Amino acid sequence: MRKKLGIITIHSAINYGALLQALATQEFLISQGYDAEIIDYTPQYIKKINKICYLNFKSPKLLAGSLLNILTFPKQISKKRLFENFINKNFKLSKLVNEDACDFINKNYDCLVLGSDQMWNPRITGGEIDKVYFGVGINNVVTFSSSLGDSFDFDDDVTALIKEKISLFKSVSCRETEMTNYLKTIGIKSTNLIDPTLLIDKAFWKSHEAPVKKLEGSKFIFIYSAGRSKDLIEYAQKYSSLGFKFVVLNSQVHYRFKNTIYFDNLSIEQFLWLIDNSVAVITSSLHGTVFSINFEKKFVTVPPSIDEKYNRMTDVLDKLHLTNRYSSSYEEIDLLESINYSEVKEIISSIKSIAIEYVKDSLK
Repeated sequence: MRKKLGIITIHSAINYGALLQALATQEFLISQGYDAEIIDYTPQYIKKINKICYLNFKSPKLLAGSLLNILTFPKQISKKRLFENFINKNFKLSKLVNEDACDFINKNYDCLVLGSDQMWNPRITGGEIDKVYFGVGINNVVTFSSSLGDSFDFDDDVTALIKEKISLFKSVSCRETEMTNYLKTIGIKSTNLIDPTLLIDKAFWKSHEAPVKKLEGSKFIFIYSAGRSKDLIEYAQKYSSLGFKFVVLNSQVHYRFKNTIYFDNLSIEQFLWLIDNSVAVITSSLHGTVFSINFEKKFVTVPPSIDEKYNRMTDVLDKLHLTNRYSSSYEEIDLLESINYSEVKEIISSIKSIAIEYVKDSLK
């Protein structure tokens, strides 16, 4: 009988990368012969992030931004429905559970798999240790390409909590090399992997595409940022001499540039199509980067802000020998330079073998 695995990950955020990594984790485990499903748990801080319309009074700038977002309320509703449709169509989900899911998980699964994505990042969780995301009270726990985010300058209390919780797991694997090194300093051994979307082949992702009708037959450069993207779009103007139109996907754009088409509520299937059908990609997003790689596109990656530390992106580029595609100071580099994807695919294949072996050994 196949082992039944319950997956806890960030699977319900209104974020393209979050849902795609969740699907990749599910599909990778199923491909290895396991009966895997995503446990339908969403903590309060993710629900808050997903909240479509609320006022943020922390600063005048944030308040102004939230007032502007209210103007896009109908489009946000439409986008939320598109994401919910993707979840319902593609995810194998358990029943809806809350923070008291311990007994349900122990009763229904042979093992709990935590990951991937930034489910342990204190800056996302508000500094809290979510007991479900850390498998508290679960009998058999392994992690799969999990992440603590981009910075590890935690105070002593947070470090102690992280060590206490993670040290109880049967096996640990991390997405970023820096996290693997950090865990080593606090006495925890881990296996270093990569974002699970890179462990699923291109044909799978192509099968999940849906065209943006307005752009069929067009040649365009795709610009994608998961957050506010004025700096990114301004940077992209350096490439206007290439003669292609720019296509921007971002729900938080409140300004306009010439020769640029804007979208803010496309489906995940259309997000994949935009990357796959672009001439090239300019992005400040991890998953904008990894799907450029998945679809073997020409691309440039920049940090969300000039010279900002962003090890999630630099880590994957370093592993795949693509550091020349990163512009840390927003300097112009050759966007249309050819990339040796034969070498990249060999490296990914090697990491995938490590991931397969890790899962096999961890779930004996």
